[in-house]
Amino acid sequence: MMNILQNSVSTVKKYNCFVSAVVLLCMNVLLEVELDGQVTSEDLNGFSVHSVGPGIQNGSVRSIDFDLESPYNVYGAMEDLGFWSGPIDAWAQEGVTSDYWNKLGIGHGSTVLTDRLNPMGSYFVYEYGGLGLWDRGTGGVKRVDPWAPEGTILRHARNPPAVTDRQDFSVVYYGSQFVHKSINSGVSWQIISGDLTNGSTPGEQADIFSLSRPSGSGPAITKLAVDPLDQEVIWVATDDGNLYLTRSGGGQWENKRPKIRGLPEASAAVHIHVSSASAGSAFVAFESLEASEDRSTYIYKTEDYGNRWDRISEDRDVLGQIHTLVQDVAAEELLFVGAEDGLYVSLNGGEDWIKWPDSFPTVPVQALAIHPREHDLILGTNGRNVLILDGVSPLREMANNPQLSELEIFLFEQDTAYIHVNNPASSRLPKIDGSYSGSAKPYGLSFYYWINDSESTSSVRIEVLDFENEVIRTFLDYPERGVNHFVWDLREEIPEHLRKAVNKDGDSRFQGIEVLPGSYTVRVERDLRTVEQRVEVVADSRRDIPLIERITKYHAMKRYFAIEEKVSKMQVWVDRVSQGISEVSAYLAEEPTSIELEGLRSENRRLRDEFVQVGDFSKVYQYREQVASMTSSYDDPTEGQRLDLLRMEEAAEELFEKLKDFSYTNLKSHSEKLKMADIGPLFFLEFMPIG
Repeated sequence: MMNILQNSVSTVKKYNCFVSAVVLLCMNVLLEVELDGQVTSEDLNGFSVHSVGPGIQNGSVRSIDFDLESPYNVYGAMEDLGFWSGPIDAWAQEGVTSDYWNKLGIGHGSTVLTDRLNPMGSYFVYEYGGLGLWDRGTGGVKRVDPWAPEGTILRHARNPPAVTDRQDFSVVYYGSQFVHKSINSGVSWQIISGDLTNGSTPGEQADIFSLSRPSGSGPAITKLAVDPLDQEVIWVATDDGNLYLTRSGGGQWENKRPKIRGLPEASAAVHIHVSSASAGSAFVAFESLEASEDRSTYIYKTEDYGNRWDRISEDRDVLGQIHTLVQDVAAEELLFVGAEDGLYVSLNGGEDWIKWPDSFPTVPVQALAIHPREHDLILGTNGRNVLILDGVSPLREMANNPQLSELEIFLFEQDTAYIHVNNPASSRLPKIDGSYSGSAKPYGLSFYYWINDSESTSSVRIEVLDFENEVIRTFLDYPERGVNHFVWDLREEIPEHLRKAVNKDGDSRFQGIEVLPGSYTVRVERDLRTVEQRVEVVADSRRDIPLIERITKYHAMKRYFAIEEKVSKMQVWVDRVSQGISEVSAYLAEEPTSIELEGLRSENRRLRDEFVQVGDFSKVYQYREQVASMTSSYDDPTEGQRLDLLRMEEAAEELFEKLKDFSYTNLKSHSEKLKMADIGPLFFLEFMPIG
C-alpha cells in the first residue's frame, strides 16, 4: 500500500503526492512528527453495524458461536427460548429475515458450542444444569449430562460453563462444583478436580455470595476456560469468589484469587478470557457483590499464570456490569468488552477504554466472538438479538500502529470480497411468528479509510483500478473525521449514454457490468494526497464455475452494453430529429400560404411519416429481455442468449444504416430546401456516425 507505517511511536513513513501540470509525483519521505495516537468515540462512527436476527422481541442471547461456511452461520443460546442458528448474510437484497433462522432445540438456553470445522453438531448447555448434543442431520438432541460421584448431588450455576477443544470437538469440559471432562462427546466422563467451591459454609460472607445463585442451590463453578495454546492449562471461577488454575490438566489446582489486589472482599469472576497471544496470559473480569452504588469495574490481566496481576480498568472506564471480554488474535492490544450499557473497545491493551458511539445501541452485550476468516465482531445482546460489526481489521491496524490516527489520510487493509448471486427476495416461508428483517449487509467490497481533518468539508475521490491499472469505477465520498465506510458494488462504470436510462418504474435500467474474480486496486485521493490498496475479489465457492465461462459471460455482457450504448445514442438523435420535424411543421403552419411553402409543408408531413417507420426500434428491443437475462448467472450464455445477442447486434446495425441513409438523403435534402426558402433557424443536427 502507499502509506507505510514504521513501528516507532514517533515516526511515520508515508508518501506525499504533489501535482505539477499533468504529472503526479509521489515522493517517499520520512516525516518526524510528535504523535499521541488518541482516538475518540466519535472517530468510530463510520463503522458498519447491522442486525441479523433471529428477530425475537426482547430476545436475550446468552451465548454465541459460529461456523466456517460461506456465508457463515451464527449459533445462539437464548434465555427462555432455546437454541437458534441463522446465516450472517442471506446473499439477498432483502437481508436476513426471520425465516432464515432455525430453532435447533427447546429449553432455557445458556451456552451453545458448535463444531466449527465440521458443523454437523453442537453442544447445548441448559440453565441450572444439563448438556445436550445436537445432531444437524436428524435435528435430535441427545442428553449427555456428566455423572455425579456416589452420594453427591451436582451443584449447577444458573448458567453452567462448558467449553470444547476446537481441534477435537469430541473433547468437552463442563463445570458443576467439579470440573468434568469427556473425550468422546459426553458418552463417558471423568472428574478432573475436587470441589473447587468453598462448600456450603455458613456465615455472613456466604450469605452475600448466595445472592448471586438460584434459591436453594449451593456454590458452583460459573466460568471455565481452557488455554488454546496448552490444553493442560485450565482456568475455573466459582460464584463464591474462587479463581483456580491447573497447569497439569486437572492434576493439581491452585487458587489464584488471593494474589489479586484491589478487589472488594465479596466479589466473583464474571468472565475469563485466556489469551492466544502468549502462554500464561489471561484476562479476568470481576463483579462486586456488595450492596453499594459503586459501579466500578474490575478487569485484571496476568501474563505469568496468575502469579502477578495488573488492573486494566479504572473505576469509571466501563460503566455497569461486565458480561464478556475478548482479545483479538491478530492484535493483542485490541480488546472488546461487552457490558450492561453496550460495547467498549481498547486499542492499547486496556490502558484506555472507548465507549462505542451512537452507531451501536446502548444495550447489554452478553456474548462476543471474532470470526477468524471474515474478521467480523459478533455480538449477542439482551433485547437486540445478534448484531454484527462488519470487520475489525481497521481496529487491528489502529491497535498495532497507534500513530496511524495522526495521518491525514489512510486506507485500511481490506477483507476479501465475494461475487455471488444477490437475490431480490427470499422464497422461504416464515417459521417465526411476526415479521423481522435484519439490515442487509451491503453487497460488494466493504472498506474503511481514515481522515484526520475535522475542519475541511472537501470530498474524496475513490477509484477502482483493474489488473491492467485502468480505472473502471470512480466515486465521490464526503467523509468525516475518523473512520469512514464505503462500499464498491463490484461493478464497472455504467457507459455514459446509459446512465440516465430508466425503466417504467423510474429506476435505473442498467447497472455496471460485474467484474471478474481477481486482484483490483482501491485508490483514495484527497487534497493531492493519495493512498491505495490491493484487494481480492473471489467467486462464490458454493458453485464451481470455470473462469473461462465467467470470462465468456463478461465479454458477452460487454458486447450487449456496446449495443445498448449505440442504440441509446441513436435514440437521442431520433428524438432530436422528431422534435425538429415538429418544430418545422409548427413554423410552416404560421407562415403565409404560398405554392413554395405548401410544397414544404407537404414534404415535411411525408418526412414525418417516413421517419416514424425508419426510427422504429422494435426490431432491436425484441431481443433485449433474452439478452439482458445473461445477468442471472455467471456461467456461459445459453444458446438462446447467444443467438439473440447476435440478432440484436445485427438489428442495431441495420437500424443504424437506415437512420444514416435517411439523414444523408431525405433529411439533408429537406434541410437544404428550408435554407433556400430562407427559413430558420436550422432545426436539424448533422447525423453523427455512431460506434
